[in-house]
Amino acid sequence: YGLIDWANEFGEEEEKMHVKLIPEISQNALDDEESNGKFASWTGDKRGVNIAGYFSAELGVGQAGRAVVSALEANNIPITTTLLERTVNRQEHGFVSRGGKWNSGYAVNIICANADQTEIIARDIGVEKMTDGYTIGLWFWEVEQFSDRWPNAFELVDEVWTASDHVARAIAAVSPKPVTKVRIPISVEKGEFLGRDEFG
Repeated sequence: YGLIDWANEFGEEEEKMHVKLIPEISQNALDDEESNGKFASWTGDKRGVNIAGYFSAELGVGQAGRAVVSALEANNIPITTTLLERTVNRQEHGFVSRGGKWNSGYAVNIICANADQTEIIARDIGVEKMTDGYTIGLWFWEVEQFSDRWPNAFELVDEVWTASDHVARAIAAVSPKPVTKVRIPISVEKGEFLGRDEFG
C-alpha cells in the first residue's frame, strides 16, 4: 500500500508517472495499519527499492522482474537487484545487476517470485533483511483457488501485487495482507519513423 499510496499522491508530479499507470488503492490496503507504519518514510536515504527476481532466467516471472526494474529506472528511483537462481529454467538472459548489495536502508523491497518460493528466498536473503521495510510480493497463480500450502509466505510480505484480476481474486480470498492488481510495465523503444514511401 505504501508505494501505491505515494504513487497516487506524488507520482505524477514528482516522478512524471503517467496517471493511467498508477494503480488504485484497495480498501483492504487502506485498513492495514501495521504494514502502513513500515512505510513511514520515502525521502532521503530511504528513497529506494530492493528488488529480488529471476532476472537472468528465461521465464515469465523473470521477465516480470526485469520489467519492474526497467520501470523504476525510467522513473529515476534508486534500486538494488538481487539475482535469484533457484530455477530449472535456462538462465542466459544477460541481465546486468544494478545498485550493488541489498540496501537495508531502502524503504521498499519487491520480491518478484511466487508464493511457493517466498520462504526459501527469505532464508537466502535473510528474513530480517527482507522484512525490514515494506515488502511486496509479485505473485502469479493460474487457477481459481489459491493453495493453502504456503501460509508463511503471507507473513513475509506486507502486500501482494498481481498482474491480473483473476490472480487478485484468487489470492485476496485467503490473504491476510492487502492484494493489489498492478500492471506489468511495458518498455516501448522509440522506433524509426516510416513514411508512405517505405510502405510502397
